[in-house]
Amino acid sequence: QQDPPLISGVETLKVISAIEALPVEDGNKVLEEVIDEAKERKDKPKKQRARLLIWGSIIDSPALLQMIEEAGANIVMDDTCVCSRQFWLHSQDPSIKTTGDLIENLARSYLLENKCPRIYLGSYGDLKKDYKKDLEERFGYLKDYIENWKVNGVIIHSLRCCDVHGYEVPQVKDYLSMLGVPSIYIEPEYDAKSLPPLRTRIEAFLETIS
Repeated sequence: QQDPPLISGVETLKVISAIEALPVEDGNKVLEEVIDEAKERKDKPKKQRARLLIWGSIIDSPALLQMIEEAGANIVMDDTCVCSRQFWLHSQDPSIKTTGDLIENLARSYLLENKCPRIYLGSYGDLKKDYKKDLEERFGYLKDYIENWKVNGVIIHSLRCCDVHGYEVPQVKDYLSMLGVPSIYIEPEYDAKSLPPLRTRIEAFLETIS
């Protein structure tokens, strides 16, 4: 939440990718070391003209985030499959019980609380009749992210092969419009070759919000 952030989006993705491949105890140790180092570092990221949130499907290569940050943005928060969507949920959700059947507790959390479009259960009752209320019910947590991290723009990211996120894009765009938050939708292929054509669009987007 700091301005500029203590750690860049690229660095965050690298850390998350590393700890996901480690045993829990080792991963926690690495994370603690990174947090301690970030608090003391002298070469923290520079303050940029935009503070962005990235929403969408999996990003497992730093190339996209590096391109965005080099264009003049600080990536300060995300809601993606690899990074904050899983970790932020389980650090904040008090409904995950640590007693009883732990496997069932985790399963309920992943299936009922996870914000991934793949487990969207559909609107019902009054929400089905009121589009704005439905959007608020489904995406209200994004407003908290935007306010708490002082986000002034959102990149909506959906890999071309990820249909469930693609289906959700119009609703996310509508919700961000309700909040008055600028957004841009990108749909790269699953390789770095598709990134260069996106640079001009991202640079133009940053110009409009800075």
